[in-house]
Amino acid sequence: MASLLLRAHHYIQRRIDIKYSIPPRKLTYTCSPDLAKIFHFNGNFVVGGASQLITDIIERTSHKYIHHVFVPTLPDPAPYQPLPASSYPLSQMTELYERLKAEKPVLVHIHYWVRPMHRYYDFSLWYKCVFNICEELDLRIIQNIDVPTHPYSSKNIVHNVFVSHYVRDGFNNSSISSSVIYPGSDLVHFSSNGNGLLPENSFGMVYRFDRDKLNEEAIEIFIMAVKKKPTLICYLIGGGNYLS
Repeated sequence: MASLLLRAHHYIQRRIDIKYSIPPRKLTYTCSPDLAKIFHFNGNFVVGGASQLITDIIERTSHKYIHHVFVPTLPDPAPYQPLPASSYPLSQMTELYERLKAEKPVLVHIHYWVRPMHRYYDFSLWYKCVFNICEELDLRIIQNIDVPTHPYSSKNIVHNVFVSHYVRDGFNNSSISSSVIYPGSDLVHFSSNGNGLLPENSFGMVYRFDRDKLNEEAIEIFIMAVKKKPTLICYLIGGGNYLS
């Protein structure tokens, strides 16, 4: 029991250290209270391509639209700041309905990443409620499909955006018009300062080790490489469910 508690303490401490070790990316934009509104919905708002795409839109089009981000839970601290965002967990869908009814956005932008095995998870039900609210209020939707999964089917979707050609070619079962936008990150902010460069005899991966990105088999390619060349130094950098 003592060993288990010690391991839990070290895990929690590592998570706290990671949480506060990366400064937020500072957003630059100006707002006007008299513009039309675009609301963005995402199942989380961590550092990543979907969040970066939303913040890029906010920075580049805030002279034309008022933007606001909605998530089930806001991270603290937010990795992008200042972020016009609100949290509405599954238990507050009535309040979310009333807000959208009152504010009437001209467009709703939903980042969707529910796979079949996630369909009864809380965040999957959260997405279902968001789509239902948009249908009841007759709000137009642009849907971003961020993982290899079929797009959500809704009569209010006017366009689907896929994370890659691979996802669109293999998972698009909709007749709605679509496009591909590859996500990215701000490499000026999320990059090394040049110190401590990796030695030549090394390789690895920087990624989020979570179930929406990887499975247990992802480690095998690195194990196989090191078995073929034992002198290789392998760096796996990231955090999440598969870190251990």
